[in-house]
Amino acid sequence: MTKRGNEYWRRFGREQIDREILRVDRCLVSTDLSLIDRLFWQGRRRELRAVAWLIDQTLTPVVEEDRSLVWAPNDQPQPVLSQPAGSAPERLFALGKDDRALANLTGQPLEIDILQPVKCRQLLLAVSEQIQATLTDLRSMSADQLVVNQTEILLDIWQGSASRFFGRYYTLTVGDSTLEVVSTMNSDRLIVGQQLTERVPCSSDLWQYLLGQADVTIDNQLHAYGSVPATEYVKDLATNATLQVANAVLYPFLNRFGELEAVKEQFYHPQMLATRDIARFRNHLSWRYYLERQYYRPLAIFESRYPLLVCSSGSIEYRSIYAPRRQELAKLRGIPWLVTMALEFRDAVMPFATGATTFLGNVLVYVLTEIVGRGLGLMGKGILQGLGQAWQERPRS
Repeated sequence: MTKRGNEYWRRFGREQIDREILRVDRCLVSTDLSLIDRLFWQGRRRELRAVAWLIDQTLTPVVEEDRSLVWAPNDQPQPVLSQPAGSAPERLFALGKDDRALANLTGQPLEIDILQPVKCRQLLLAVSEQIQATLTDLRSMSADQLVVNQTEILLDIWQGSASRFFGRYYTLTVGDSTLEVVSTMNSDRLIVGQQLTERVPCSSDLWQYLLGQADVTIDNQLHAYGSVPATEYVKDLATNATLQVANAVLYPFLNRFGELEAVKEQFYHPQMLATRDIARFRNHLSWRYYLERQYYRPLAIFESRYPLLVCSSGSIEYRSIYAPRRQELAKLRGIPWLVTMALEFRDAVMPFATGATTFLGNVLVYVLTEIVGRGLGLMGKGILQGLGQAWQERPRS
């Protein structure tokens, strides 16, 4: 079969599978599913994704050879950027250009889950375009300035993304007032800035790499600009930044305008229109925020890692990267600090507890087998011997 034929059947098969996955995702969104039905549809989705992966592996798409991610014959890495220094490679910001709906497999609710698939793609595309546009303004900044202004850069991207997605002058009527959406959302700028700073780690490394100014350090090892490990690492950082900014765009929007019928009809997934479903979704988000502040974040700090939202085979998953966080650990107070102390106490006590449990288990086995077991055996032997003697001494007729 020719390459063109392979490409035709690959696209045909993927379209069929993607449509079926979308149908399964719509079923899983329903709140009326029983536990058995939910497990069935989750298994069905895993099967479809496995088949999609096999198709991608066996029927290779017809594309021109991409030399941006391979090593040169002289063992020198080829540059990732085919554009001039300072422009972002489109492959790192491809979210929103794929027609497939992104399935959330993180186990936690995300703000973008409430959107229609089309609106979700539009939002991700708006964020990607805004990041690339912002990179043009960062070319004149030094590495130190990128580090100092991390929060402001992320907030500028957030505000620009909101303007691109909603429209700068998009208005909604709340009661007797008509409010400009983007300007109203700016009231939550401080809260959003704090969230983005925590959820978009190593952003200065991302900007420096995309601007061609620096290599990257991965697991305490320096990787050259343009190498395969560096490219994959930066791709994860870029994907996480895109998804987190998209979630941050919806955060104040849902809080301020989430109950309006005009918003439901224009933005929400068909399975999320009922007031009960929206309230449940927002409650799940609130619970996630609480657990994130009190448990997940201190746990990540204590384990010296950052959780990233990444995309794999059309789904959103979590992936962790190593990073020293000693200064953040020293600043923890209250419940987050107690969480780290509990984890440290557990790690300290666990070896002794494991050893004690093993010893007690061995003692119990010895007692049951050597003492109780032999005692019962002797008792049984005595009973059998007594019955035998009684049988032999019984009077004969």
